[in-house]
Amino acid sequence: FNSIASLGIKTLDSVLIGKFMVLSFVGIYSIVSFIPTVIEAPLNALDRIISSKIAHAYAANETEHIKEMFYKSVKYLSLIGALLFIGVNANIPYLLNLVGKDFSGGLEVVYIISAGTLITMFGGSSSPLLIYTSKPWQGALMLTAIVLITFACNMVFIPRFGINGAALSTALSALLFTAGKFYFNYRRFKYQPYDVNTVKILLATTVCFLVNALLPVWHSDIGNIVMRGFLLSALYIGMIYLMKVVPEFHHYLPWEKKQ
Repeated sequence: FNSIASLGIKTLDSVLIGKFMVLSFVGIYSIVSFIPTVIEAPLNALDRIISSKIAHAYAANETEHIKEMFYKSVKYLSLIGALLFIGVNANIPYLLNLVGKDFSGGLEVVYIISAGTLITMFGGSSSPLLIYTSKPWQGALMLTAIVLITFACNMVFIPRFGINGAALSTALSALLFTAGKFYFNYRRFKYQPYDVNTVKILLATTVCFLVNALLPVWHSDIGNIVMRGFLLSALYIGMIYLMKVVPEFHHYLPWEKKQ
């Protein structure tokens, strides 16, 4: 039931765009809305691994182990998600130019949906925590409510804002779902995984976008993508290292081992 509801959230926008707009916009939206899913790929992979571990730990009453897994998932997924978010949004204008000028109208769609996807990443592996700790009905009811809200938002936003309205509905559903999972998990376990490291990640992300706005624009789209991908990745990783967001990995670095 949870899977069906999740699928409904992801497909409603494309279906309703076809109801209110010409079919060409359905094709444009389907392609550009797929790009931000790159940001969410690490979450999908981790959820497949962590689901069985959370279920086993809950059956064994290992609450501290569950807490450790959840807190680490929030930290690492936020860290990776922010980096992918920077890469997608800094390079999307040039990527769409390579795909074709007809897709440039989907630029705002990528920005909006990627923001919702980043919110999901900052939520960590909260879905397995909710579903595999004997409260699957809460997730099912919440997902059903969000599907209905998403449907209503699409009916209102698409006629008014076009494909951007569909993207806005998708981002809103991601925000509501992440907030809802946080509420239920906090009410049951009192887990609050956000700390100063979350602020540091957001700071590094903001600085990268400010630097991206100052970078020159070359005539070559591929050149712009390579330049921004390299410079912004180096800047982000460098700031994360200097701010010691993940000091537990520093001992893997060659120059740290010598100290």
